[in-house]
Amino acid sequence: MDGNGNEREQRYADFLDRFGGNIVNFCNDSSDSLHEAKDLMQDVLAALWIVLPQLRADSTPRQQNRWLYRVMHTVLWRHLRRWRKGKHRMLPMRVPDDIAAPEDDGQAALLAELSATLPDKDRALVDDTLAGYSTTEIASRHGMTPGSVSTRMNRIKKKLKTIYDKLYG
Repeated sequence: MDGNGNEREQRYADFLDRFGGNIVNFCNDSSDSLHEAKDLMQDVLAALWIVLPQLRADSTPRQQNRWLYRVMHTVLWRHLRRWRKGKHRMLPMRVPDDIAAPEDDGQAALLAELSATLPDKDRALVDDTLAGYSTTEIASRHGMTPGSVSTRMNRIKKKLKTIYDKLYG
């Protein structure tokens, strides 16, 4: 294995050392049985391994925690769809106007669920915004201008509001 593989393994291990308790608690609290909790935990850990390189190395512990909950909620929603055959738990929340700063982890979860319905390009912009990238950084990552990113994010917010109203209105 090359240096990058070892670095990734170390970053993953460090992340789990810091947030492992949060992951266990989330999986247990979100499941109806020990079997579901274990299944959810395996999928969360696998998802974290895949997406951890996307987490900015200079992110604060608060940003890391918010990002972790977004990942866990995304995995949870996939499980809920599978386990409950389309019956979703309701989240009595509003879509925040400021996607970059959801008011709580529940809103981050709601945004993760709603953004999963968006086209890949739009979802990538939302993910980068929630991960804490600036408009300039997002523009650079996606080969866009900052003005285009702002325009697109405004359109995405309107789409998310429409989707939210259809699901929970």
